[in-house]
Amino acid sequence: MPLGATILVFAAILLPCVLYIWLALKERPHVKSLADFFPLTRHLEGVAYSRSTVSAGVSLATVILTLVNLAPFLGLSLFVTIASYALSFVILRWAAGAILQANPTNDTLQGWLGAEYSSAGVRLTALLFSFIGYVSIFSMELLVGVTVLEPFLGKGVLAFAFVYLIFIVAYSVISGFRAIVATEQWQFRFVVTAICVLVVLVPLLAFGGNHTVAIGGIVTGLLKAWSAPWAFVVGIICMNVPAPFADAATWQRLCATRSVEDARLGLGRAVPWFIFIWGGLILCASLISGIATEIHAFDSSKGSLMTFLISTLAQGGVLHLSLLFLFILGLFSAMITTADSLLLVSAQMFTQDLRRLHPESEPARDARGLRVARTSLAVIALISFALFAIFQWLKFDVVQLIFAIYGAHIALFPAVIAALYFKDRIHLASAAPAAWLSTAIGFACGWGSALYGKNSGQLDWLYNAPAVAFIGSVAVFLALSIPAWKRVSRR
Repeated sequence: MPLGATILVFAAILLPCVLYIWLALKERPHVKSLADFFPLTRHLEGVAYSRSTVSAGVSLATVILTLVNLAPFLGLSLFVTIASYALSFVILRWAAGAILQANPTNDTLQGWLGAEYSSAGVRLTALLFSFIGYVSIFSMELLVGVTVLEPFLGKGVLAFAFVYLIFIVAYSVISGFRAIVATEQWQFRFVVTAICVLVVLVPLLAFGGNHTVAIGGIVTGLLKAWSAPWAFVVGIICMNVPAPFADAATWQRLCATRSVEDARLGLGRAVPWFIFIWGGLILCASLISGIATEIHAFDSSKGSLMTFLISTLAQGGVLHLSLLFLFILGLFSAMITTADSLLLVSAQMFTQDLRRLHPESEPARDARGLRVARTSLAVIALISFALFAIFQWLKFDVVQLIFAIYGAHIALFPAVIAALYFKDRIHLASAAPAAWLSTAIGFACGWGSALYGKNSGQLDWLYNAPAVAFIGSVAVFLALSIPAWKRVSRR
């Protein structure tokens, strides 16, 4: 890659690093206990929660890479991801009152499940598989950074990933959740800027050089084609729609709001932003793929669309290099905001549910609680890096991983729904075996489907991982909870 492009890329990575460290240091004086360091403290008002939710929702570098690279194959069929994702937050808005009312003590999702079912087994099973999921997602975020920077770094990507890991840990350790909230408005702006780069790139490709492309014809072709296999559609719906009830990060962020009204206001404002941002990304990626294919600049059988985007911007003139700077700025801002949130969620599960240091308890109000939280965050980050190194060694493709990792946590869904909405009709303590077994078996089913699909080459099984996890967990819970339902009905 040209030296100028390499310098701009690393400047784009360094800028948010410096900015976020500065913002985190500004928040540090306000962090005096675990209640300040972690979410679940009921302090976010509606607008702040909306901004935080949108930033967390759209700032998934793994998802951005996946959508861009799938655009040449699935085109506008990818809009099913927007529809199902937006629907999940509409459902969360409806369920916000029940969740906040059910969790007055601000427990984590896993701790709340353990308390509702009066079972340490339920709590520990939910913790184990949630922890595996979040560590895996964090590792994938690092994998995305390596994938994008490989043309610039070559074999030095592993060293870069470790240095970047140190920054993410340092930034997260300084002020915890307060640092995340303070930086999210910038993260959101940077991600939107990256989407705008794709908007600008469409006419540059269509009308640049010695060719002119009929964009209308490409749009017509995209509108007429439905390329997504049904396995993909079902997998996406099963991955997104039940997520509000099974995702620990969504739970923690919701329980950080001051009231039900603030939560519903924030979610109502967030949904249109999801549709606008993800819709813009999918539309532009599909157009760029169609245009580049027509002018014979891109062949999806020989490389990914993301690699084409980076190469095109890196080898252009001043305008292209400026766009490259802005695109990398947005992509790595997305990576940071996902990585820090995942680390914080994992550290809170460890501190609050394993070390039993609740933010509102007396031992958590002194410096010892903060030391435990910060140390656990750093250790979890190192574990995640080790897993990332394994992924890198195995050469796992992000698209192959995303359905299993994001979909397997759906296994918590039946246990959560039963505790939220059916506690008057089921004896939860008697249903504890159903809760922890459905979680474990659902998780195993999801990963088993994905691994079988990867090894056999049958992509449908990869896409179906969330559906298999969902069906497996629901079936096991319903079958094993029958005695608990009967016991309630006799009263």
